Amino acid sequence: MTKTQTPPVELDRLPLQPQRWKYVLALILERHNWRHSTKGKGVSHATMEERRQFCFRIFSFLRDNPVKCFKLDPRSFSGRHVDLLMADWRQRAEHGELGAATLQKYHSFLTTFAGWIGKPKLVKPLSAYFDDQALITRSYIATSPKAWRERGVDVDQVLSQVERHDLHAAASLRLMQAFGLRFKEACMLRPHADVLTAAQAGQAGCDTALYLFTHRGTKGGRKRYVPIDTDARLQAIKLAQGLVIGQSDSISDPQLTLVQAIRHLRYVMERFGVTKKALGVVPHGLRHQYAADEYRDATGSAAPVNGGEAVDRTVDMAARQDIAAKLGHGRPQIVNAYLGSSASSSSAGGSASHPAPITTEENPCPRHLRSSHTALPLVAVIIFENQMQEGDSMAVEAIYSFLTYPKRSHAEEASMSGTEIPLDDGKLCKMLRDIFDNAGKDCNVPVMFTSDGDKQENAVRSELLALLETPGVATAAPLASRLQNATSGTSGMGLLFICMGQGADHTRVVISRFPADEGVVAEKSTSKLTVQFVEQVFLKSAFSYKAATYTSNGKPNQLWSGHVVDKQINHGSKAVADYWIVDFLRSEFSTTAAQGTKRLASALRAAIAATTTMEIKSEITSAAHLAGNLPKKAMTIADFCDSFHFSERTKQAILSKVSPARLVHEKFRFDAAEFSRHLAYKQVELDNGAVLTAPADKFEECFKETKRKDVHTFSTTGAVVDERLKKTK
Repeated sequence: MTKTQTPPVELDRLPLQPQRWKYVLALILERHNWRHSTKGKGVSHATMEERRQFCFRIFSFLRDNPVKCFKLDPRSFSGRHVDLLMADWRQRAEHGELGAATLQKYHSFLTTFAGWIGKPKLVKPLSAYFDDQALITRSYIATSPKAWRERGVDVDQVLSQVERHDLHAAASLRLMQAFGLRFKEACMLRPHADVLTAAQAGQAGCDTALYLFTHRGTKGGRKRYVPIDTDARLQAIKLAQGLVIGQSDSISDPQLTLVQAIRHLRYVMERFGVTKKALGVVPHGLRHQYAADEYRDATGSAAPVNGGEAVDRTVDMAARQDIAAKLGHGRPQIVNAYLGSSASSSSAGGSASHPAPITTEENPCPRHLRSSHTALPLVAVIIFENQMQEGDSMAVEAIYSFLTYPKRSHAEEASMSGTEIPLDDGKLCKMLRDIFDNAGKDCNVPVMFTSDGDKQENAVRSELLALLETPGVATAAPLASRLQNATSGTSGMGLLFICMGQGADHTRVVISRFPADEGVVAEKSTSKLTVQFVEQVFLKSAFSYKAATYTSNGKPNQLWSGHVVDKQINHGSKAVADYWIVDFLRSEFSTTAAQGTKRLASALRAAIAATTTMEIKSEITSAAHLAGNLPKKAMTIADFCDSFHFSERTKQAILSKVSPARLVHEKFRFDAAEFSRHLAYKQVELDNGAVLTAPADKFEECFKETKRKDVHTFSTTGAVVDERLKKTK
């Protein structure tokens, strides 16, 4: 049964039958197990299998355990059953049999199952069942090395042994070692198709000529380009390519399915002792070793988890951000699990650094703060600049701060207070000056203010000009109010800063927003340690923010062309959230719908003209017929290819016709009418089953038509370049 089919009606009508609990549980799983617990999407087969085994395991336990046996239908699952399970988990955790990560996963599965049977609030938070919170607190910071080399394993010796036994398994491990691939990513890699030139990878102008395009088997479908910049990496690619014949074949043994290939690779690992029990390492340790090697190359020091010395904070953070991107992680903090916590020193010779807390008089927060949440806080930075000049610098002349609330989720007017921050040499002003000076460097997505008609008037632009003309809390308040009105309940309360500066011939306004969080404050004095829970803490993170830079076109008081960046999602396949572009900034992508759509149509037309492969022509022409049904929303040319599930050959044929290559990933709003003007196909279907297709402007040239009453006769002449039977869905 697929997830699009109607769920079994039998489950709704079936009475409670404890004796048939396995059958009932199977029906529940069949109906719900494919679905993500909170998002409107499906889950992987691995997750489905883990859930299935978990559900059968807990009901087997409830029916046969030393405390009390429950003979129940799965739909009768209740609070007393949850309590019994939690008591067992707590006991096993105290004996070291269950770790915090496993407990959190089990709790998530249990909560998800409760939702399946219509009891979403049945399972309480995990902390409600455990007195010792340390048992359920998961650490995302490596405290001991997991890399093969640091565990005393001779990597080359083990891989040589594997190579003599199974070349495909050895090639997969070499790729994991060279590129930091995950187990599944290595098995699914296509060493011919996934090696791209710098231009194809959108990295034109870089020193590296080739890149490994990793997108199969990745978590969340996140794509990444890893440079092939060393001899070891090039040799790993050549070894893999030597085993693979077809352009679209993966590195796995062609006689095996993906599941069989993964199982076989695990078997080979066990055969040569690559397990925690034997050598004390697992294949994932090669990924840890890759991260450690990259860190040493970038900083000149070993990773902190390997006993490395403290390095400059800026160098440390830059290295972690680069490694996170190469490993396919959206947040640099995840790299802590590979490298350990940052042991870096500040540029001034200070101690190791973590994201700096922001304090206010109403809510003081000392430097020793540990956030109670693991999610990255958002730092939103928006830069509006009039006549900005490259390399120009200026001093901050005024800073205004506002406490904003989520307006979009509340019917009542939320109060908002603001104040002017004194300019001094304190840590708060220093941090804001750094944002003011540096935030514009990363902006790379062009935008412009949305306007009505030819007057090019815009409310945000007017509010900015008013603030530049009359600086003050009162004139800055409309911007804060606009942000509050655009903020949803999900984003929550935030602390807004507006910084202004004046240069020789231009001005700059920088807006930054930090979300509210909860935390624990630990303040140490000479006599005691004071620990206190704080509900409203505002944190600044260096790697998770949105930014925009608006510059003048040279005319007085004009703020038009701009660039933005969204670092919170740019590590994945998305670009910039519409929430910031449309709702708050009242802007749109500067590549207009007409320009972007014309560029797309031109690439498709050029790809058709350049290829002699009918498969490519057929895929593109089919998409051209259906493109008119696409919604008028922001997309890239690459997104268009993915939406029609083009084959890799067809996709590359299209993308290769986009110049410069970086425009492949530039956003625009698709315009169906504009698309038809540049790439229209006319299709005629006859009652005898024939379907005639040709470009609209050449249809009459391709097919000569004669008509007698209601009977149409078409004739055409040409050489056959392809002939096949095509499957129908």
